[in-house]
Amino acid sequence: MAYALGADYVEQDLALTKDGRFICVHDIHLEATTNVEEVFPDRKRPDGRWYVADFTLEEVKRLRAHERLPHRFPMGQSKFEVPTFEEAIELVQGLNKTCGRDIGIYPELKEPSWHRQAGLPMEESFLKVVGSTDTRARTPRFLCSVSSRER
Repeated sequence: MAYALGADYVEQDLALTKDGRFICVHDIHLEATTNVEEVFPDRKRPDGRWYVADFTLEEVKRLRAHERLPHRFPMGQSKFEVPTFEEAIELVQGLNKTCGRDIGIYPELKEPSWHRQAGLPMEESFLKVVGSTDTRARTPRFLCSVSSRER
């Protein structure tokens, strides 16, 4: 949507799966934006949440993604999967090539300190993904890191 509205950058909220893959998801939990409660009902933690870090990428790809705010997109009418960061980069680069624009990516690492404590440090993995992604399109980049635990 941001691309269609003429944004200069498209933000990707990123969390790490159990097998160390970045996925684009609103926060470190899955229940607000996927059907994880239906597909994996017994995998919630004692706090009642389903954490991205408890699932492999293969498991996440079995989920259906949906808009968390019901007024922004028709609910239940489409079948979207949770994209990886690489897929999001590919999409932006493809749109740039097709549309003749130079829109950048603005990845946001969600809760790096939480991931680090869970044994999934994000920073080095992020640099590897960005460094290994085809950047011939010279996609502009900014990085944002959000952690409610680091003050």
